[in-house]
Amino acid sequence: MVASQPPLASRRRDKPQLSCNLCRSRKQRCDRQQPCDACASRGLSASCHYPNATGHASSKDPKAPSTFQGRLNHLEGLVVQLMNKSAAEPRLCAKCSDTLPNTSDTATPPMAPDHSTAGKLHVDDSKTAYVGGSHWKAVLESISELKTLSEEEPDDSDRPSPEQQTEYGLEDSILIPGTTRERPRLLYGWHKPASVADILAAMPEKSVVDRLVSSYFSNPPIPHVLLHPGSFSRQVCKIRSSATCISAVVTNKPGCTLLYGIMCLATQAETFQSLVLENSLTPQAPVPSMPPSRPKYLDQVEQSLIAGNYSNGGPFALEALLHYTIVEQTRYPDADVGTWLLTGVIVRLGLRMGYHRDPSHFPGITPFQGEMRRRIWVVMHALDVMTSLLLGLPRVIKDGQWDTMPPRNIDDLELDEGAGRLPPSRPESEATPVLHLLAKHRMLVVLGAIADTSMSVAADRCDASALETERRMMARLREAYDSIPVNAKFDAVCTILSSRPSDMLNRLSITMLLQKGLIVLNWRHVMPTGSVMSPDDPIGRSGGRFKGDTEGYQICIQAALEILRVQETIDRETRPGGLLFPLTLLLYSVVKHEFLMATTVLITHMYRAAVGRPDIQQDSGESMLSQQVEVALRKSHEIWIRHSARSREAQRVANLLSVLFRKLQGADIQGLCKTRALDQTPGVQSDDQGLALFGEFGLLHHLEDLSVFFDLAVA
Repeated sequence: MVASQPPLASRRRDKPQLSCNLCRSRKQRCDRQQPCDACASRGLSASCHYPNATGHASSKDPKAPSTFQGRLNHLEGLVVQLMNKSAAEPRLCAKCSDTLPNTSDTATPPMAPDHSTAGKLHVDDSKTAYVGGSHWKAVLESISELKTLSEEEPDDSDRPSPEQQTEYGLEDSILIPGTTRERPRLLYGWHKPASVADILAAMPEKSVVDRLVSSYFSNPPIPHVLLHPGSFSRQVCKIRSSATCISAVVTNKPGCTLLYGIMCLATQAETFQSLVLENSLTPQAPVPSMPPSRPKYLDQVEQSLIAGNYSNGGPFALEALLHYTIVEQTRYPDADVGTWLLTGVIVRLGLRMGYHRDPSHFPGITPFQGEMRRRIWVVMHALDVMTSLLLGLPRVIKDGQWDTMPPRNIDDLELDEGAGRLPPSRPESEATPVLHLLAKHRMLVVLGAIADTSMSVAADRCDASALETERRMMARLREAYDSIPVNAKFDAVCTILSSRPSDMLNRLSITMLLQKGLIVLNWRHVMPTGSVMSPDDPIGRSGGRFKGDTEGYQICIQAALEILRVQETIDRETRPGGLLFPLTLLLYSVVKHEFLMATTVLITHMYRAAVGRPDIQQDSGESMLSQQVEVALRKSHEIWIRHSARSREAQRVANLLSVLFRKLQGADIQGLCKTRALDQTPGVQSDDQGLALFGEFGLLHHLEDLSVFFDLAVA
């Protein structure tokens, strides 16, 4: 019997891979250069890798970057290459490494944390700025393939001339580079010194004071429960009385500051409403900008604060500082570090004055004073939580370090300065000026815990316990929302029956607090898994942070859609004749971060839906969701365009959405995925700064490597 012969060895030789990894994954032609033309045109030069560094043609000799930004981009590309090389090395997780014997003298380092949740640190020659991982600009930067837009520093080309500074009253101001916006003078000591007589001389006549105060209390820009109408009226009478005004200013300068702050806010609101009426000839008319000159009575606000030594915490000191902060915040639509620092001053001064301890601990405080302190504390707590979520930074007030009880649900007429005891709290089914304050406080207590959780260093861990914590916090948030009475929530019937703009705004705020909390808790599920692009997964197709958890993804997208519906409602009602028109200035200047966050989340969804898995068809539910997102973003795009004339952040978000919709060209996301149309899209030149998104707290860290999606060359 003849023994069977072994099979002949295959004579086929393995072909060496000559294309780069990205071109091979896209199955497109590669010119085998370093970088290849395909990657260079898409702005992915730093990610153009070959399996063998010596196996491709000789590298091109690109012109060395001649600008500082170009050199910085080149250095960043080298860092990305190094990170990709390190990521290719096998690594044991910390749990597995603990079960293996230590075979060397050096301990195995623990598994690196997920840096996409650690926040973003921006450092340059002029400033250092950090934002937490849940902040919306950090969310944008966390999309590893979207690094296309270079950060742009404003130059001084738009700086007003000395003559213009004199005309606007800004000759003694510290201006933000490239703008006519000045920093708050109170922080820099640039206020104009004034005597008590000077402050008194600027006080308008009685009829003007009465009209401005009445206008303020009709539609207050901040919770008017901070000021008891009867008590404040008596203070105003003292200040404007010709016989006692000098002594009133000397003994109660914060009260005088508060009056000037109220008149300043009322004057600003009237000025802005007049500008809106003049420019509202068409529905698409742009929202006008406030005049660059300093608002009327602002000098007197600063002078009175300094003259009264507000840091001592005298009567109305916190209320006066709060009004001054709102004045500075409403002057310009884009946030600035100055107003954030002012909020820190308010919170810390409130702690210094003991507002974090319940008045029942101190017998020397009357029931009236104690109740007003509780109201002020609720506003301080809200300010701290909202600022923390706005910037992605830890808050000042810590749970467990305060015990101030919520104020009672009583009307101002039931609260008297001379009362020996407080009346009992009314049922929450009865609406009082305090009801909405109590409802917001209930939500913000949970949002504060959510902020602490999202900014905890333990949140960087990517495990099941972190997911369980998020679900537990989400249950607390929904429980708090369900406990709020129906008459404090927003619905269509409430919109029709609301007679006061502040009532409608308060109801909308409750809705936005719920949706904002859901986004902060679930934003990680919208992000790609890794923070560094790899050749095997160049577009982050592996899904969210917790693989397979689609529930968090859906919750985040639906919350963002709900916030953009609120944006549409506010845009409609703030037009002339709308219910919220008297609060236009406040809404256009303050309530914007939530809309930016929601827009960011939905842009990310469209990006993932378009480039995630072209070979897998979407089911009907996902296709319908993508259509809803596109419709919502198109409506939001129109709103951002209207605000572009007065807001740099709005202008850049509108430009970004314009480019996005040009690429979609009206087609649905599902069709784009099936045809892989986006894979044939020319990319973004890395040095294009036409759509650079920046701002003190805006898009400082922008979309990374958006080359497969946006064509900025035609933008």
